[in-house]
Amino acid sequence: MTNKITTIFFDAGGVLLDRPVHKEDSITFLLRSKGYPEDKIETAIAQGKSYLRINNQWLGTWEEEKNYFQGYYNAIASCLSEDPNLAKQLFFQTYYINYCALFPEVRGVLEALEGKYKLVIISNAYPSMEWVFDKLDISKYFHSLIISALVNCYKPQPEIYRISLEKADTKPDESIFIDDRKEHCKGAEDLGIRSFYLDRKVNDLKHILLDAGVEI
Repeated sequence: MTNKITTIFFDAGGVLLDRPVHKEDSITFLLRSKGYPEDKIETAIAQGKSYLRINNQWLGTWEEEKNYFQGYYNAIASCLSEDPNLAKQLFFQTYYINYCALFPEVRGVLEALEGKYKLVIISNAYPSMEWVFDKLDISKYFHSLIISALVNCYKPQPEIYRISLEKADTKPDESIFIDDRKEHCKGAEDLGIRSFYLDRKVNDLKHILLDAGVEI
């Protein structure tokens, strides 16, 4: 017999929130508005991608994240202009934090779950993901946010699920986990956490929770 659910673990991107405008689309839009030609924009973005690939690293703090992406925007801007303010403007206006949005049903679901269950995030994300939750006004619903960058491990590594269980002070058989990646669900299942794959092309968060036996 399955124990009563006390804790719900959620992935963030793809489950609770999305970035409707792709990073490169937002950069392209801004550069077009400033009058740069398409071919130069494409070359600049390719230069930015090259920078990210060559300088790929683990980003465990906001300072590391900021420096990494400042380098990315500097690489793009240097192809187009000698004006140092262009890279700053790109960072300020097109960084992903500005574009994240909740899926339509999510806020209502979180409000319905508040006080009934312990809610926890397990996300493969940069340190600034914590700020996204503040910006979207949903941090208040969560007991804790387990961000891969901050705990030095990531899904589907077993350690991130163990850390999440310990942080939530809960047992695997009293928990469920929802993710939009099947391999991440399997990682949780391997530790005894009943998991549910959310494919947003065919389902939404509310229906997945109802199928899991969660009271909403």
